[in-house]
Amino acid sequence: MRSVWLIVTTFALAHFLALVGVVAWLGATDRLSAERVHALRDLFAPTIAQEAATRAEREAEEARLRAEAEQESFMRGAPAPAENTIARGQSAESAHEQALSRLDREAQDLRRTFARELAQIEQSRERLARERADFEALRARLAELEGSEQFEKAVRLYQSLKPRQARDLLMTLINSGQIEQAVSYLNAMELRTASRIIAEFEDPALAASLLERVRTRGLEVAASPEP
Repeated sequence: MRSVWLIVTTFALAHFLALVGVVAWLGATDRLSAERVHALRDLFAPTIAQEAATRAEREAEEARLRAEAEQESFMRGAPAPAENTIARGQSAESAHEQALSRLDREAQDLRRTFARELAQIEQSRERLARERADFEALRARLAELEGSEQFEKAVRLYQSLKPRQARDLLMTLINSGQIEQAVSYLNAMELRTASRIIAEFEDPALAASLLERVRTRGLEVAASPEP
């Protein structure tokens, strides 16, 4: 019996020493690491049946997750309820009506602006026609006045007076609203006489206005206003 036990012990010790030698050789030749030890341990830990069961469970779980993902994707792409479709249609129709209403308001604003501008143009034309008629009447009146014999006598009379006396008579015409007649007299006088009379006016603004009217009198008589 002791001989059998000695043989078994010796055999086990020899295998243990051989295993230690193999491990030492693997470590010395850089063929052994902690990760490989764990992988080797995991390889021998479960049985083949257990590994097959675990793989089946994992595949079943993955199939279940894929089915749930497909169902969720289908639900997201499912047609909207009828209420949502009706609401979207009503919203689109309301937006269309608002756009039409805005266009109508803009068209009305344009029509009002055009009518207002047309009325202003018509008023300007009427005012221009009145001014032209007044100007033509003034031209006719001046032509009749300055071409008469009495007008020439009046001019000679003004020129025979002292400048201050002539100024007073012209001021009487101006104050009575007959400034154009006073300008006609000054325009028909000799330049030196007219200058002396205008120099007697105490109001510089009135004197300047008379000079300007005398300067443009020939233009006023010869021309007519244009639109």
